[in-house]
Amino acid sequence: MPVSKFRITARQLEPRVHEAAKDSFNVTIVPAPMKRSMAGMTTYLQIIECLRKGTIVGKPVFREDGFWEFRMERFSANQWHAFRVYASVEGARVVELIVDIKQHLEDRGI
Repeated sequence: MPVSKFRITARQLEPRVHEAAKDSFNVTIVPAPMKRSMAGMTTYLQIIECLRKGTIVGKPVFREDGFWEFRMERFSANQWHAFRVYASVEGARVVELIVDIKQHLEDRGI
């Protein structure tokens, strides 16, 4: 049986991500944040606020492993924060969010 391509737009996915991020149990951050100097670092709360109030940039892409991949960004603490996010969607509900902060840290030279 051929596999059909799913479609979801940023406009459809964004409110579901905001809703899922209200409960931090649904959010996993990889790699795990390490204690370092806070100068120039993104905090856990900034990541959560980006998920709760941020905007999806570009088009979400459905990956072979069943996750939707997209980028979210938000202006906070006088700078832009952008993260690669992977979302597990069941029906019309986002059940898990995985935030990859490695790319964010590399972009900032940390």
